[in-house]
Amino acid sequence: MNFSFNDRDFFAAPAFFQFLLIIAGAFIFSSSFPGIAPAFSEEITRGRLPEYFVRSGLFDDSTIAVLIDRKKYASDIEIISSGGVQRFFGKDFFCSKARLGGSRKSPVLMFPGFLAAVEDESGYSLINYLTVREYIASVLISELETQNPDVMRALAVLVRTLVFKEIDKRFSGGAGCRHPGEKAFLICARTHCASYRGLFSVKSYLKALSAVKDVSGMALFAGAAPVEVFYSACCGGSVTRASEIYHYVSGDGYFENKPCLCGAEAKKWRNIYPADELGRLFGFAVYSLQAQHSPYFIIVNKKFKYSFDSFISKIEKSRLSRLKSPFFEAAYDDGLRAFVLNGRGMGHSAGLCIRGSSIIQKQGGDYKKILNYYYKSCNLKSVDL
Repeated sequence: MNFSFNDRDFFAAPAFFQFLLIIAGAFIFSSSFPGIAPAFSEEITRGRLPEYFVRSGLFDDSTIAVLIDRKKYASDIEIISSGGVQRFFGKDFFCSKARLGGSRKSPVLMFPGFLAAVEDESGYSLINYLTVREYIASVLISELETQNPDVMRALAVLVRTLVFKEIDKRFSGGAGCRHPGEKAFLICARTHCASYRGLFSVKSYLKALSAVKDVSGMALFAGAAPVEVFYSACCGGSVTRASEIYHYVSGDGYFENKPCLCGAEAKKWRNIYPADELGRLFGFAVYSLQAQHSPYFIIVNKKFKYSFDSFISKIEKSRLSRLKSPFFEAAYDDGLRAFVLNGRGMGHSAGLCIRGSSIIQKQGGDYKKILNYYYKSCNLKSVDL
């Protein structure tokens, strides 16, 4: 039995139903796991769900659970189809559909695999069960503007490494994983793990599946350990070691602080943060704001230090524009009564730069050269559990 795309990269429906029968009998939650929420548009059988990871054949064919969203009320999740065969471009896909927010005006979202709503102490979670292969392909179309095969292959290797590392951490007791203590899912659909928006473009998804297949089973290692996975849309012309931006990261000697080819194409941005709004967020009057590098901190009033993550979490509690990258210069504008931030780049700037990767490919480099540039002296290895 193989829960995966066949040689034409689409689901054979009978194989999927075989899979459902097998997990119903063999891979189930313990009785302490959350129950399924009440039915919505489609009746969902109450009972037990497969775990956050179900081993099935090769690693890429195994099933993982992804948190799509959490809502306080059951009415905010409408499962239109928990799983069924849809035909696109002459090919059959097993996919699911849902609507979030409790409004008929909300867009219908489509995902590979099947969906379930799980109730826990914090409300209701929409969980997507799909193969590792499907998840990687969906992340590629969410994260990438380009459909360049080698850039897609490089990112596919990193996303598989992320999944493998998370599973390994869970099996080792959960220390250091991205969602410690969670029983219903392995990773989430937000940028906290990797941006995942499901099947919003079938054409792009098919191309992504092809790239995933080209590097099937491959993950990136530094010695005997999988690397820490970091990538950004555009580093702004300067790649930064992950441990300088995220202080909890250690042993990342394979990252280097060095120039990136994306510099000439780096997107510039401008944010305006009113001083009174910053004062409300921080709990005191803000009169200065600056970025410090090596290690990275955002210094408020020349004495209060905030990491990149902690500063962003403050900003996200307001209606202010999200801080787009660590590289900026801030100046106070008396007329606006606000701090004006002029910056460059999109993302944290650590690890692989997607825009820089595209330039490397245009200069003749393949996915291995891309990975070697951003992850010095690391090796590709075949993974399985």
